[in-house]
Amino acid sequence: MLSARYLSFRLNLALGIDALDDDPAWQNFKASNAAVDSLSIARLPTRVRVISGVSANIDNAQPKHPAAPKIGLKRGGVPAAPTISVTTELEIPEIPRIVEFLTKLNESNLLTESRGYSNFYEFSIVRWVSRRNQLLYRNAFASGCATRELEIPHTKDQETGQFVPAIDRYVLLGCLTLRDVRELVRFEQPTLTNPTQIGGRVEREIEIAPGSLPRDLATASVVAQVLLFFVIMYFGAFAREAISSEGFPAQGTLFSAFSRSRWTLLVLLLALWTPFIASLAVMVASGKLWLGVCSTLILCAVCSVHGVFQRKSYFVALNRRRWTRQTTNGTSSRPEANEQSRDQLQ
Repeated sequence: MLSARYLSFRLNLALGIDALDDDPAWQNFKASNAAVDSLSIARLPTRVRVISGVSANIDNAQPKHPAAPKIGLKRGGVPAAPTISVTTELEIPEIPRIVEFLTKLNESNLLTESRGYSNFYEFSIVRWVSRRNQLLYRNAFASGCATRELEIPHTKDQETGQFVPAIDRYVLLGCLTLRDVRELVRFEQPTLTNPTQIGGRVEREIEIAPGSLPRDLATASVVAQVLLFFVIMYFGAFAREAISSEGFPAQGTLFSAFSRSRWTLLVLLLALWTPFIASLAVMVASGKLWLGVCSTLILCAVCSVHGVFQRKSYFVALNRRRWTRQTTNGTSSRPEANEQSRDQLQ
């Protein structure tokens, strides 16, 4: 789920900034570099040197001798205790972490697809990307940090209504300062709750529990139609087994229940052909002619099942002439005749 990845990257970026401020090595480096927040992300050090001084205690290090007689001695100067300097190189792991998640939040596919998850993400991501680009352009004009094109080249086919172009990685890290990243962390900060959507066309995409269809409309259509194909084929196998028994439709079965009246027969007929009609409507509405392959498979499955019923003249009662013709010679319709024959057998 791309929206979950976007949420995860934003929260991890915020955690990286918080961890950086609590890092003792960073605090020591910041104490000696007041303008560190104005440095670009690319110039932030990943390792810093920490110098600590230790004064040697001469009195404790050397054994004490008995005091010499004061007579005839001249008081000499006492040398100062030496200071030992220790230089330690410490790593700042939060800097690579910030770079990693800032780069991941620059993925065009991630931002584009996450915008379509809901209205909340649509508006939030647009505002966040706009603010990030404003900071980049401002720094690029002020300091000349952009030595190449700001946006990664892309084709016009990618420029959909929700397309978000990616920024060149060197420009992104070279023009955004630590102060800018702090601002982006707080700006449009996502929440862990599920926000209420704000009307409109952009909605949460289809989910089917316990499994889920793909969230891409075309792929979801293909998966749904393939499932329909297998369901119809399963129903056809069940129908073939049913007509092989004597006295079809046998009393107490699904086929007997639907054959009791013309209206229930009509409902079964519509239920049988509705999957093909729906798949055809999806193909026409989407304008994707290749979906006709799925429609053809469903049509073959439906025709196969319909042919099984036709072998036993199951839908003969729906014949238009029989529907409109009044029974003047005392003959009854097929459903009624089936019921009468069952009563006679009993």
